[in-house]
Amino acid sequence: MQNIKRQLTIQGLRLYLNTLAVFSPVKAGEIAFQIFCTPRQGRIREKDQVFLNTADEQKDLFVNDLNVRCYHWRGAGPTVLLVHGWESNAARWQRVIRQLRAKDFNIVAVDAPAHGKSGSRQFNAVLYAHMLEVVVAQYQPQSLVGHSIGGFACLFLLHTGEAPSVQQLAILGTPAEMTNIVAGYQRLLGLSQRVMQGMEQVFRRRFGRAFHELSGPVMASALHIDGLIVHDLNDATVPYADAMLYAEHWPQARLVTTRSQGHRLNGDGVPETVVGFLLGAGVAA
Repeated sequence: MQNIKRQLTIQGLRLYLNTLAVFSPVKAGEIAFQIFCTPRQGRIREKDQVFLNTADEQKDLFVNDLNVRCYHWRGAGPTVLLVHGWESNAARWQRVIRQLRAKDFNIVAVDAPAHGKSGSRQFNAVLYAHMLEVVVAQYQPQSLVGHSIGGFACLFLLHTGEAPSVQQLAILGTPAEMTNIVAGYQRLLGLSQRVMQGMEQVFRRRFGRAFHELSGPVMASALHIDGLIVHDLNDATVPYADAMLYAEHWPQARLVTTRSQGHRLNGDGVPETVVGFLLGAGVAA
């Protein structure tokens, strides 16, 4: 029944937006972009909160009028900032955090905009990067670890040069090209090219960039820090080819391939790989 309702919703949106775009591509693009940026999940569940309450401090930083919820587990070692992806929250890092605490890292995890206990009703990688800029200024992390679109936001942040303290970056299951992300959205809803042209106009007006200008591999190619790329060969959300692009363009990064983790990359071996990289101990393929 849920699948039937979802299909009916998609069909209704497709008809409405494609028809509206005939008369007003920008108006249709505005609505399409709003839907594109609105997560349906990612708020805190009870079991998430139980873990997050183990943090030594929960603190809100602010970007304009939006709060960014930060969770801080204090340690004497280097500071690492953990950045989750779409429809998730800081609690997704439980296994990594436990291992980092055992090594006495100073750990900060954030809730993305429109996720967890952070503000905003909408989410996109550019807004995420702007929020991370404030977090980095506050905590001065030496390392960033980003999952999925969180990894893309980290790359955008480093590309802007607003994170001088960062010396290491690990990206897990991270998409390579904004154009591919948007194309997947277009296929999902069956949107016309007029809708997508309007959506790109809206994006360019808000952020001063076209979709093709947000390329993860291009941003990674300009980095001069150590990197780790973790990707599952059978990732059904972000194709493994994206990881290959990162490896090709980022000579200081090592690619680690898993084969049974899927997109979440939260199972056995991945936390150990990430922590080993952060310790400078190398990583196992």
